[in-house]
Amino acid sequence: MSVLDDFMRIRLYRKQAAEFQWLADNASIASVQRRYRAIARHYSELADREQRADKTRMAERLRQLRLKREEVAAQVRQSREANDNLAIGLLRLMQIRARRRRSLQRRWCSLQNQVRRSR
Repeated sequence: MSVLDDFMRIRLYRKQAAEFQWLADNASIASVQRRYRAIARHYSELADREQRADKTRMAERLRQLRLKREEVAAQVRQSREANDNLAIGLLRLMQIRARRRRSLQRRWCSLQNQVRRSR
């Protein structure tokens, strides 16, 4: 059921309780007054229980939404960490390649110098 349905049901119970209370107040026979007041109390109790149940459902729904939000936040953090790790890995790879390139350049220069000396 929707929140609106719950709200309307609570209002209906309160309205019924008020009507039966009015009937009890205007009844001339004591036994009829007692019956109407008992019915009014039952409708009031139904309204109170519906309202408590609605609050409980809303609290549970909010708890579920909070848990979901925390799960998504954790996934985002993990995703960020994974992206950070990927970026760090790429930077390390670039550093390794740069070192290899410099090493190869030094060897090349060294070989060229040796060739020039031998001529």
